[in-house]
Amino acid sequence: MTAAPRRGCLRRLITGGGVLALLLGVGYLVLAFWWIRVERGPQQDFLVELNQPLIDSAVDRGAWPALKPALEALGLPGRRAFPEELQSAVMDLDPDEQANWLRDREPVLARIREAVGRPVLGLPHAFALPSPEDRWLLLTPGELLEVEAADPDSRAAAAEPPFLLELSPRYVGTFRALARLLEVAGRAALEAGHPERALDDVLAILDLSRLCLQDPLMISQLGGLAIRALAEQCLLDLLADPRAASDERLLDRISEAFLAPGSAGALPSFEGERLILLDVLQRFYSDDGSGDGVPLFSPSVLSTFTGTDSGSVPGAGLGEWLLRPIMIKVVGTRREVLETYDDFIAESERLMEVDFWSADWSTLDAMQEELRGVRPLRLFPLGLLLFSPEAMITHGMTVRFTHQLVETVVALLRYRLRDGAWPRDLEELVPGLLPALPRDPWTGAPLGYGLRNGVPELWSVGPDRVDDGGTFAESRTPFFLGRKVPARKLAAGRDHLLWRGFESVEGGPQSP
Repeated sequence: MTAAPRRGCLRRLITGGGVLALLLGVGYLVLAFWWIRVERGPQQDFLVELNQPLIDSAVDRGAWPALKPALEALGLPGRRAFPEELQSAVMDLDPDEQANWLRDREPVLARIREAVGRPVLGLPHAFALPSPEDRWLLLTPGELLEVEAADPDSRAAAAEPPFLLELSPRYVGTFRALARLLEVAGRAALEAGHPERALDDVLAILDLSRLCLQDPLMISQLGGLAIRALAEQCLLDLLADPRAASDERLLDRISEAFLAPGSAGALPSFEGERLILLDVLQRFYSDDGSGDGVPLFSPSVLSTFTGTDSGSVPGAGLGEWLLRPIMIKVVGTRREVLETYDDFIAESERLMEVDFWSADWSTLDAMQEELRGVRPLRLFPLGLLLFSPEAMITHGMTVRFTHQLVETVVALLRYRLRDGAWPRDLEELVPGLLPALPRDPWTGAPLGYGLRNGVPELWSVGPDRVDDGGTFAESRTPFFLGRKVPARKLAAGRDHLLWRGFESVEGGPQSP
């Protein structure tokens, strides 16, 4: 072939390629023009839904409107966060000074107990709250409305609701510190010979837990579970005191508060995290009216990542126009993301309902691995928002077991009051005082029980899952279930003491 035909063939190839590229470019621009018409749906304010469990129209039902003035009456300086103020004013005192401080403020503590016993929290979440000098004190609902009405830059005046991701429930730290104060007050009351007042403080801690768990945000759920664990540990200590354990009326109060049907409370909720996801999806995806939609590449989405005003993002409109067809093909739909998330939550909730020793974590582990590593872009933004549910699950399992432990201890004490001696084994409690034998959460075997010099002891085999017959490496350490156990605990290879009673005087000392 001569040079001239070669050049002609090359020109035809170049011309054909150019025409094909032009046709593809025109087709892509037509597709981009078509998809540019896809818009976000109406923006829902999920803050209203989040706050619904926390507020009530009746002022006398809300805990916070009564609790705030009671906290002010404690007389703390209020220059730092409440936990810091409480630590320096009370916790750091020596025992005698601490007892005097508590005695002087007993009327205020009574107001606190009454306030936390109310049905609802009465403290809604809010954005951009002012920070007064006493910033550890939050606003009541009425004060919040006044701030929003007076502040032109408040959430009420915003063009669209702020991200729920920006919320920070500051009251959780206040409640945990208050629970520690009530713990100290309860122990002081018990040492002074007042078990009824000590129980009042334990029940107030339980009420704080209940109020925290009304808030569906995960940080509040975890805080509420931690406070409940503290309440149950304080209760177990109270039931190891002979004066408290010999008072049948006090045992009746405990049974009503801790052991009545429904007293264990509902399982921890992931609803708050789901609301956060829905809030993000409505900003990143369109809405076709049926709950589905396609990803958006809009100036408002760009401003979320850059932290700049959407109008100042260079080329934002052109970028949206050109990249949206690619985004729609690469990133999943709104429904796909939400259904994947709901499957993840359903598996987490399933694990919450089983015992720790029988839990199969393989499905949840595989789901987390896939969501974080295999399909992060396909399920955007789920990979960025995905949380580890393990802490919630194991906290829930621990609280459920501790509830069973309290039930067992109360049954032991009622047996002693009835028969004048401790039972020689737990089988003697079933079925009259216990519906079934309590199970060790690590193995599923019956919980360890024995009498040592006439004193009853309950124990768990611990994370090494070996029963050492009641040989304890350490005592009075908080009991907690977890998949990752510190090596020092595994190396110790001893049982975990859960509760130790006292010698039964009526029946005399008994041998193991």
